[in-house]
Amino acid sequence: MKKKPVSCSKVYLPVLCAAFALGTVPALLTLTVDPYQMFSQKDRPTKINDIAEKAHYPLWKLAKFKRGSHDTVILGDSRARALRDKYWHELKMTNALNLAYGGGTIPEIYTTFKVIKSDPSIQNLVVGVQLRSFDEDHKGGMNRVPEAVELVRHKFEYLKNWNVFQTTLEMFGKENEETIERYGSFISQANAGELGREGKTSLSKLLEPDVCFGCDLPEGLQPVKYPSRKGRYNFHGNGNYDVIGWQGNIPDYGWNQYSTYYQTVSLATDLPGKFERQVRKNGASDWRGFEFSQKYWNYFEEMGDWAKQENKNLIFVIPPTITNMQHTIQENGLGKLNHQLRVKLAELGTVMDLDFPNTLTSNIENFNDAYHFDSKIARQIVGQVIPLITKNKDAIGKALKRERKIKCNNSEADKRLKITKQTNLLEGRNCRIWRHENETR
Repeated sequence: MKKKPVSCSKVYLPVLCAAFALGTVPALLTLTVDPYQMFSQKDRPTKINDIAEKAHYPLWKLAKFKRGSHDTVILGDSRARALRDKYWHELKMTNALNLAYGGGTIPEIYTTFKVIKSDPSIQNLVVGVQLRSFDEDHKGGMNRVPEAVELVRHKFEYLKNWNVFQTTLEMFGKENEETIERYGSFISQANAGELGREGKTSLSKLLEPDVCFGCDLPEGLQPVKYPSRKGRYNFHGNGNYDVIGWQGNIPDYGWNQYSTYYQTVSLATDLPGKFERQVRKNGASDWRGFEFSQKYWNYFEEMGDWAKQENKNLIFVIPPTITNMQHTIQENGLGKLNHQLRVKLAELGTVMDLDFPNTLTSNIENFNDAYHFDSKIARQIVGQVIPLITKNKDAIGKALKRERKIKCNNSEADKRLKITKQTNLLEGRNCRIWRHENETR
């Protein structure tokens, strides 16, 4: 008797269904764990959330940006990130949002600015800035923001992104450590039944991270290379950076007279190991071959133009580093440029300068390392920014109660210096405010 031919659909349909089901597992797990809280807010311990934030700072931050909900935005690197949302909310600035990233670069500051600048709710832009970031070689010009923007805008891309899935697995494992340990113990005791036979690999063995799944592949086989995504996003307008800014010679703005304002006279000689290594190694590498980028400066001019045209408050915060780290600027011959940067920034917005020799920066107990101040100083910095951006008496009153080691808003006439015809320097306690004469806010 002749056998009936087996239908192709009966053979391949179950296989296709199984393959499809297997392929959706990562997306379903990402949807369930939702590490960046795209679909719902998750009440998780900080140590769990830190996994997602540190894996992709811009994605973690931009997922929280809601158009029409924020009046104050903070941009910058890890020092600006230290000015955390809760420090603002404690002082009645409940609509403030910190969009500063660990390891942040000027391209990331600028790209984030381009994303948010059309939101009319934003009244205050606070930007953490430092001279060392103006070299295009700084962190290789890294920019993680375009990918974050795509993943926030396109949820399907988020669900199928491999890096997000890896973060999902790490968070899932951390949240379910006890369950996974118990399950692994059960598997080990059971010896995985049939899988434990000779010539087979047990499930518990497959779960081990160091199993070599590709050991029998031909030698010299290279991993698949995926095409770069660079060039798919145009956040930089028409790419014309020929705006006149610092091109050519610029005035020294009284450097010979005011160079003493940056002199690092007394330096600590017994720095702890980490501090000493950062000053000796990082300090040297920061300034070796340093070139001030015209393109990066044009980004800041665009922010300044936006603030003036839209009547926004633009505050630049130059964060404090220990005095020994400041000294590396002077010994590498960049003191005048450091001074010029402050005067030029003041033409764009108000400058809060905390990075100069004073009792705050000379005491390493105020710092976690040579670059990063501690949480007490961070709270005080936030308290000093608030009177510059709001007239809310309740918020200002609460902010001024934080005055300890830092006091920026000194109104005594004898503390005000005329750096140029249009630039004033107001000396406070461990703080200097630079303002351009046309600055009315």
